[in-house]
Amino acid sequence: MPIDLSTRHVLVIGGSGAIGGAVVDLALEGGARVTATSRSVDDRAGRERLAWRALDVTDHGAIGDLLTDLGDATDIVVAGAHRAFASLVDMDPDDLVSLVDTKLWGSFHVGRAAAQHLPDDGTLTFISGLLASYPDAASPVAAVSAAVDALGRGLAVELAPIRVNVVSPEALGTSGRGSHEGQPVDVAQAILSAVTNPWMSGTIIEIHGAAKP
Repeated sequence: MPIDLSTRHVLVIGGSGAIGGAVVDLALEGGARVTATSRSVDDRAGRERLAWRALDVTDHGAIGDLLTDLGDATDIVVAGAHRAFASLVDMDPDDLVSLVDTKLWGSFHVGRAAAQHLPDDGTLTFISGLLASYPDAASPVAAVSAAVDALGRGLAVELAPIRVNVVSPEALGTSGRGSHEGQPVDVAQAILSAVTNPWMSGTIIEIHGAAKP
């Protein structure tokens, strides 16, 4: 059954990324008004019911300022991506700092702002990563993803009745034991199921192709 988001205003943080872009597309298909953010929006073409705004999630005041300016956002999806993937020993120190600043501190900043600006029927959805539960040779990403999972569970209690969930996908393009390779739209569908399911909060939704026990 098609989702109905016609009464919602969805803020997609990191809307220029693969997963964020898929969330934007599905939310628009569902009838939502969408505001998508990127570090730079100079070359972003507008579509009906879609607006682009520049945002740096490492700026702790910027997300609150944006939500104040928007005034009526009902749902926030934190879809910003970080491409640093290496072991702790091999990861460049600057990449490590950027990973923590963007993925973890950015999530903290969004959570604080959501508490002040979302309505009681609002939702906040984070993206972590399956490495949180099944670490590979990428302990920094695994640790930060696990922290985002814990943050989502905690905020579901602290911010109730606002619903908070986390989607934890395996790396895109992997198939596990099946023949289908995971695509951004697969993750986006899980995100919007969290947004639209009124009985879902404090949930970690793992998305993978049965590759894990």
